[in-house]
Amino acid sequence: MAVSYQVWEWSNTGSPTFGEPSANRTANGLSMPLTANQEYDIFTGSVGNSMTNPPLVRETQFTVIEELGVTPTQGSNVQIVVNTTAYFKNPDGVVSDGIPATAIPYPCGASVWNETVSPTADPRGTGITLPSFKLDPPLYIMPGQKWTMVYKSTQGVASSSGDGRSGSVGCMIYYMMYDGIDALIANKLVEMALPVNLNNIDWFKQKTLAQNLKSLTMTGGV
Repeated sequence: MAVSYQVWEWSNTGSPTFGEPSANRTANGLSMPLTANQEYDIFTGSVGNSMTNPPLVRETQFTVIEELGVTPTQGSNVQIVVNTTAYFKNPDGVVSDGIPATAIPYPCGASVWNETVSPTADPRGTGITLPSFKLDPPLYIMPGQKWTMVYKSTQGVASSSGDGRSGSVGCMIYYMMYDGIDALIANKLVEMALPVNLNNIDWFKQKTLAQNLKSLTMTGGV
């Protein structure tokens, strides 16, 4: 089965010496500052770990985005963008900043962080036991589409310092990539208004095989 599980984890941490961007997550890295109300692409942005090219679903692929999560800092949000269209909107149809980070904490049980508390107060809140956000129904990224996830903080995030008040933030996204014949079946399931998942992929294969065997039997092929 041409199916792979994909997970991407981004954070605003850079090199442990200068706090510069890195292609990979850096052990003991320094947190890099994030400007309030500025959008940061978690795949190809200039802060934290990044990749050269944004995610692209090739003509022989089909992506299903299932779960995502964010460090629960106050004022932080994440938005999924497919081509040029933002996925999450307000009830009035206006594009929002995305899902509030405090509603989809990552990792599960992480404490809420608030950058705006008084200098003498502890910016850490109590732990949250909510799981990562599960898209139901999941989001389908069709062949040929580009997509990304954008982080935005209305408070901003301070860089690493010695006062214990700054910390790194991060995002996680989990999705499944179907390739080859499985991608073709995924597109067929969408046409049939059926969910794209492993069980339905297997069901379609078994159904097609049974029909082919029946046809061969009726024509004397087996």
